[in-house]
Amino acid sequence: MKTKQFVVVVLSLVLLLTACGPSKENQAINSMNLEEIVSKVTENINDMPECETIQVVAEYYPSFLFIDYIEGSEALTSEALMSSVAHSIVVLKLPEGSDVEAIRSEIEKKADPMKWVCVSAEKVEVVAKGNVILLVMSYEDIVKQCVENFNNIK
Repeated sequence: MKTKQFVVVVLSLVLLLTACGPSKENQAINSMNLEEIVSKVTENINDMPECETIQVVAEYYPSFLFIDYIEGSEALTSEALMSSVAHSIVVLKLPEGSDVEAIRSEIEKKADPMKWVCVSAEKVEVVAKGNVILLVMSYEDIVKQCVENFNNIK
C-alpha cells in the first residue's frame, strides 16, 4: 500500500514540475539571440523601410522602450534610417523570474507613437512570449505582420 502511495506522490510531483515549466515555444524563443528574433519578426514583410539594427544600452531604454533599464535584460532595436519614417521594432529579453506581463503592460502604457515629433506611427503593439517582449510602432500592416511573425516563432 505504501509503495502505491509513494508512486502516486512521485508521479504527481513530476507532473506538477513539468506542467509549471516553460512551454516548448517559450523555451525556443528564450534560447534565441536578439538578432535571430528580429530576423524572424521581420521575415517576408512587404514595404519594410530600410532599417538599422542596434543594441539598446541601459541609458537608452527610456528612449526606445519607454521604461528604465532592467538589470540583466538586453534589448535590440531596428529603426528606420529616415527620420521622417515612423518605424521602430524593439525586442527586449528579460532575465528569468521577471514579471514579463507587468513589464509588457508598462511599456504598452508608456509607448509614444509620436516619439519622432514630426511623424507618428499608425499603430503600436506590445506582445510577449516567454521572457521576450516585442514593441512595434509602424504602419498598421507592418505591425500586424511583425506581431504575427513573433507569435509564430517556435
